[in-house]
Amino acid sequence: THDRKGETELKQNLKNWFNRKHDDIVSNVNDKPPQSPKTINPPKSLSTGWLLKYKAAENHVFRQLKRSTSLRKTEAKTCEHCVYSSQTLAEVLKRKASASAFRSFLQSEFSDENILFYLDVETYKQGKGSRRHKVALKIYEQYLMEGAANEVNIDAKTRNATKSGLSSPCSTTFDQAQDVIFRLMETDSFRRFQITEFRKCKCSSRA
Repeated sequence: THDRKGETELKQNLKNWFNRKHDDIVSNVNDKPPQSPKTINPPKSLSTGWLLKYKAAENHVFRQLKRSTSLRKTEAKTCEHCVYSSQTLAEVLKRKASASAFRSFLQSEFSDENILFYLDVETYKQGKGSRRHKVALKIYEQYLMEGAANEVNIDAKTRNATKSGLSSPCSTTFDQAQDVIFRLMETDSFRRFQITEFRKCKCSSRA
């Protein structure tokens, strides 16, 4: 009975010690680097088995907090140019800010009709009801019809296939043409955009 009581007290002492050190790490994580577990000395009365168990647990907490702090510092040092240059075209087009940056770049190359067509089709896909036919016709006349004001560069086969679908437009009417334009941007102008954004970067994450 005496041995069990002593063991219980040792366990409780170790738990209290671990919790205090854990709280110290959490409270200091935003102010300074956490104290290394190697410098933390547990009570001498603790058994080796329990010491190793809780030491391992504390090391895990320390690594997690250190990693979290490191990630926050990295994010703080990373500028938007780094982000844009490392993303895929699909990722850039999904976000308003990055899509706007890419569009500005395309405007400088006098080819923003590609992204305008792509984004208009994305908006069209969300539409429903009687207006779909009217919107589909407008997109075709603005981007796909020969001699259109913002004509995009697609092959005749894709143009004709899209035109045939206008009689009964659905959410997939422009999929083929949209895919052609996406691949065109991805293999051509988007690569130049990434290089341009990377060269604009002056943040410390490139150091």
